Amino acid sequence: MIIFQTAGGGDAGSIGFGDIFSDSNAQATTFRNNAYIHRLNRTLQAEMRAISAYKAALRQLEIDACQIADDAVPLHQSCAKDLINLIILNRGIPEDKTALSIGITRTLITACRAIPDPVAFKATIGTLRGIERRLVSSYKKLIIDAPRRDLPFIEDLLNRSLKSSQSVDSYKR
Repeated sequence: MIIFQTAGGGDAGSIGFGDIFSDSNAQATTFRNNAYIHRLNRTLQAEMRAISAYKAALRQLEIDACQIADDAVPLHQSCAKDLINLIILNRGIPEDKTALSIGITRTLITACRAIPDPVAFKATIGTLRGIERRLVSSYKKLIIDAPRRDLPFIEDLLNRSLKSSQSVDSYKR
């Protein structure tokens, strides 16, 4: 969105999503100290962890499970992109503070290679299930906090996350 400001600090006009959400009663969320934007950023970081975990899992899982991971990576990338757009739409700044968590997840899945196959497989699938459950939980919490104008976007993200979660939950070796 492009916003033009006058010398007095007021909006001279805007180009972008304003017209789409003009019927919303919710106050605009803004900047860094906003709880909603903070929760959006935490969910974005969870999506980034999911992408990293699935990419690590692709390097070790058997063929059938790889299909799950192959499907999950673009889904989570798409969700992350949508979250970034939603954060920016709400005048927030997307944060990338996932290095530590991604490293731990990647290390855990990589360490599973040293364990016998059946145990490693169970640990990897268990890790992926946990990541998916946390994402579903994050989206459900976002729905509670979200302004009305954001609800359709977050509900769509929740539905995609539920689909990915069900895919991992349904896999049996």
